[in-house]
Amino acid sequence: MNLVDMLKSQIGGAVAGQIGKSLGIDEKTVATGIGAAIPTILGGLLKQASSPGGADQLNKTLDKDDFDGSIFDKLSDVLTNGKSGGLTNLGGSLSSMIFGDKGSVISSVLGKLMGLDSSKAGSLLAMILPLIMSFLGKTKRSNSLDASGFTKLLMSQKDNIASAMPKGMAETLGIGNLLSGGASVRQSRPTQQQSSGGSSGILKFIIPLAILAGLGIFLFKYLNQPPTKTEPNTNLPNLVNNDEPELPTEIAGVGDIFKDLTTLLAGIKDEVTAQGAFSKLTEVNDQLGGFAEGFKKLPALVRTAAAPKMASLFKPIQEMIDKVMEIPGASAILKPIVDKLMGNIKSLIGQ
Repeated sequence: MNLVDMLKSQIGGAVAGQIGKSLGIDEKTVATGIGAAIPTILGGLLKQASSPGGADQLNKTLDKDDFDGSIFDKLSDVLTNGKSGGLTNLGGSLSSMIFGDKGSVISSVLGKLMGLDSSKAGSLLAMILPLIMSFLGKTKRSNSLDASGFTKLLMSQKDNIASAMPKGMAETLGIGNLLSGGASVRQSRPTQQQSSGGSSGILKFIIPLAILAGLGIFLFKYLNQPPTKTEPNTNLPNLVNNDEPELPTEIAGVGDIFKDLTTLLAGIKDEVTAQGAFSKLTEVNDQLGGFAEGFKKLPALVRTAAAPKMASLFKPIQEMIDKVMEIPGASAILKPIVDKLMGNIKSLIGQ
């Protein structure tokens, strides 16, 4: 079974032509969009099914009457008689469920592949999402699959999805490792969920806390030095002098986060690299967000002392962000994550 080819057959040909007429897009362009959207949507579903609770949520959604496959019996009437509004509204809700805040980025990428603006591509995506879910819902019913069984079906399609996926889309979705076999599927039972990815979830909270603890200890010592001490301590971070030594080990985590961000930004040269960097930028932002939230809870005196150093680290990053956002096509792709990064960084430098 190849779900990608089966879906192309189901919503290609005459159906694609009717979708094109409904949206005012020529059939060839629609076919290109459908060919790119099918593996993208399946990839999004695969990611959801592999997340905690995601398989159960997907199972409940597919069990709804909207996705029993009956839409295909009346599809011609829906598409040719001005009744497609309900279909696209349903597709909009599905897009939010499957792609979260990456929906606009995915529409932009599909639009570039089709030679259309992101709005038209988004409309196409919204229209075919319910059709794909209906096909999958009918397949699930026909094979009497529960949440675990349907997840296994999706996992069996990894190679088919990967081979049909548009370039850079796997990274945009954050499933590159999953498609290459580097991640295991989370089953619907709680005891099995715990076995996959648990340690990384804990580390997500431990790392920022450890950094904060080191920052607090260091700054406490620094701000409470005896006034009679006259010899400079060369191991302290330079918060007042103009030269910029390396951060000491106590707060080196902040520098590491900014270093990762600098490396990612330096690698963005065009739309393709912007798409590929989106997922990794999201991971860096998650780390930065955890640090920023904890930083807000530190005493005001500690934050004030650290803010100038943070600002000096951020200055070259701001310049790189400005350059990246001037790259044709990159701004539309990266703006959602850049806005989040800027919010976290500004909280660290006291703005």
